[in-house]
Amino acid sequence: SDLEVLVKSADYWLENGNIIRYSNYFTVCRNTLGNAIFIYLMFIPMHMLGIDIFSNTAESWGIAVNCLMIVLAVFFLYRIAAKVIKNRNFHILFLLLCCVYVPFYLWAHRYYSDTLSLPFLCAAVWLYLKCRENKGKKSVVYAVLCGICLWTGYFIRGSLVIALVAVVIFSVFCDGKDFVKRGLCVLITFVIT
Repeated sequence: SDLEVLVKSADYWLENGNIIRYSNYFTVCRNTLGNAIFIYLMFIPMHMLGIDIFSNTAESWGIAVNCLMIVLAVFFLYRIAAKVIKNRNFHILFLLLCCVYVPFYLWAHRYYSDTLSLPFLCAAVWLYLKCRENKGKKSVVYAVLCGICLWTGYFIRGSLVIALVAVVIFSVFCDGKDFVKRGLCVLITFVIT
């Protein structure tokens, strides 16, 4: 599977300082390079401790990082829900629904683009909402951070480019003349990154 190749490429990269051995794979499957870099970065602490990347300890580390990404995604989703719906009972219901959401448990053991990109998408939406509620320089800072989060999520999972399209369309229709300050800033940051 892709995950197996990505972990092997991360191991080779950690041991040899490059991924030349797997360059053909990343030429054919370009959209997995960001995921490979994330997995490589994820296993640097294990490598520094002298733990083999294919050991149970390293696998447990990968699962722990993956679970952290899921928790971060839920945190940002909660923050989004708190901004959109001002009902405290709904916030509690939202957290309860996240606790019983079966895919979170099914994906917890697979540190792959499905879960590793989740918090970046959720953080981007939250940052865009923060951008809309602030004025001046703060608004621009949040827009830039939103663009960086969208690009990072896209780099890990290419299909997340749809989130950028959604933010820009939303900005065009809902922000009016503030589109330049918000949506265009997000788009330019994404392209530059």
